[in-house]
Amino acid sequence: MSKKIMLPGNVKKSTITTYLLAIFLGILVVFIVVWTYWLYYALNQRIDKEKQAYFSEVTGKIEESIDITEEDKFLDLLLIYFKIVSFVVIVMFFIAIFYVSKINVERKIGRKKDELNVRLVKKAESSNQTSQAKSEFLSNMSHDIRTPINGIMGTTLIAKRNIEDREKVCECLDKIDISSQYLLALVNDVLDMSLIESGEVKVSCEPFNINQLLHTCTSIIIGQLQNKGIRFDQEFDCFSQPNLMGDEPHLRQIFIKILGNAVKFTPDGGSIVFRAWEEGATTEKVNFVFEVEDTGMGMNPEFLGHIWEPFAKDKNKAWPGYRGTGLGMAVTKQFIDLMGGTISVDSELGKGSCFTVRLAFRVNKNVLSKKEQEINVIGMRILLVEDNELNMEIATELLKDEGIEVVQAENGEVAVHLFENAAPGYYDAILMDVMMPVMDGLTATKTIRSMARQDARIIPILAMTANAFEDDIKATKDAGMDNYFSKPIDIKLILKFLSQYRKKSENK
Repeated sequence: MSKKIMLPGNVKKSTITTYLLAIFLGILVVFIVVWTYWLYYALNQRIDKEKQAYFSEVTGKIEESIDITEEDKFLDLLLIYFKIVSFVVIVMFFIAIFYVSKINVERKIGRKKDELNVRLVKKAESSNQTSQAKSEFLSNMSHDIRTPINGIMGTTLIAKRNIEDREKVCECLDKIDISSQYLLALVNDVLDMSLIESGEVKVSCEPFNINQLLHTCTSIIIGQLQNKGIRFDQEFDCFSQPNLMGDEPHLRQIFIKILGNAVKFTPDGGSIVFRAWEEGATTEKVNFVFEVEDTGMGMNPEFLGHIWEPFAKDKNKAWPGYRGTGLGMAVTKQFIDLMGGTISVDSELGKGSCFTVRLAFRVNKNVLSKKEQEINVIGMRILLVEDNELNMEIATELLKDEGIEVVQAENGEVAVHLFENAAPGYYDAILMDVMMPVMDGLTATKTIRSMARQDARIIPILAMTANAFEDDIKATKDAGMDNYFSKPIDIKLILKFLSQYRKKSENK
């Protein structure tokens, strides 16, 4: 319940008194002015007559003393009275103006205070609602984070107890992978929403193939449908312009979220259809329509008006085992808005939902050949800088599996020493963690770039960071790093960058 805050300064009760007083002062001033003017006029008339009578009696150059009569004294007193009354009237007039102005100021102050009171009440209510939403969000986050962590810990324990059973261990590893992906998606939702609200999310424009993107999304969803009796159909047109320019990572995230929700809320025996077609295409631009339709439980009409709001959830939805944070659709809508597209939904409770996304992309006219797209990193030598032993071990194994020779450094100082004492061109690239003890990645990069050797200025230095905010990314670029990769590291993206750099170097 919100508490109403009442402020002093309400002057509405004195309004009638104020008006009566103003009317009284006005009548008094008018009466005095009229009466005084009449008296002044009468006195002047009398004085003029007396002067005429006086001068008619005066003849020649005879000077006679004029006696001041009682009547003359009375006229003098009346003139003095006129001056006093005039002064009083003027003073009263200014007093009335001052008092009325004061009342108007008090009334305006009262109105301002009343408006402030209303705003404070609304702000208090909004704060309470936000606080309640955050509390509910934290409660759901606690549940949603603990659930996959519990799955990872429990499955790991099962795998240890059955270490000799290869099939059982592989099954446990698959479950651990699913739980890890879910946990990562949960954290990404929170970070994405924070980045969007702070205005730090920017849409990239990189080459991608729409057919490959749709295939990737469907492969992920088919993996989620294992052991579920849900039919999944794909209805994709033959696209006239499949090679496009756009933000592939965010587009993939949009489809995975919508498809993932369809999987969550569609019971066994139901179906999901993923459609995509061109609505209009030229040699410069293509308009696409994407649809995800399911025969799941659907949504309440009341909830549909709030589906794109952060923390929004259909409270009437009875779905055992699922408590979402309410951020998925809000993040999806924000990404689509940033891309200049639209998203709409039709849903009927108990029958299912259909999400429709419309987006436009520029055509990519500089398509790489298959040979240029091949990844070749065999024989490259990488300086891997990472202070976390587990992260170092994982990255080393993944890189070695691709035929890359890895030299390890546990902090920036060791990396600087190894690079400085190596022959020019000995390392093909440096993978640099940002936050490390002794010497951080930014300082190490600046130190390497400032060395008086040619390869120090051209060797690619790639940042590996858990910080994905705009300021952090800018700091890596300012330090002289060529690119950054958010943790957990996607090894495919690193290999793609290394391969492209190698091809550029060979072509020079």
